[in-house]
Amino acid sequence: YIAYVLPVPRRVWDTGPIDLGYEPLYWLREVKFKGKIATTITITPYFDGVSQGGVSVSPLKTGISMHSAKMGRGIKGKQISNIRIDSGSSSGCNVYWVELFYRPSGGEMQRKVVKMGVITQ
Repeated sequence: YIAYVLPVPRRVWDTGPIDLGYEPLYWLREVKFKGKIATTITITPYFDGVSQGGVSVSPLKTGISMHSAKMGRGIKGKQISNIRIDSGSSSGCNVYWVELFYRPSGGEMQRKVVKMGVITQ
């Protein structure tokens, strides 16, 4: 049989470096993740190593579920350095994976999707 263990709850989850390729600018539209959160969390994107402001997400229900955060139109930069999820609580949160929806510059209207696991700090 396969023994499966839930991710260890952490106060801060970080994706680590993200390489989307080369475009003059990227606009981050939405961040989705699967996880278990008990309190309101903050999702903060970093572009070119600089924080672009955080978006708060409240738990929709108890247990493991999908969560989504719409980013503002001003969330953009040359390269996404990382995405940080901060529970702000000692109880922490469990995160399984993070999915980014972004649009590169150049008039392309289709949103791109990147799905990745998370690196714990």
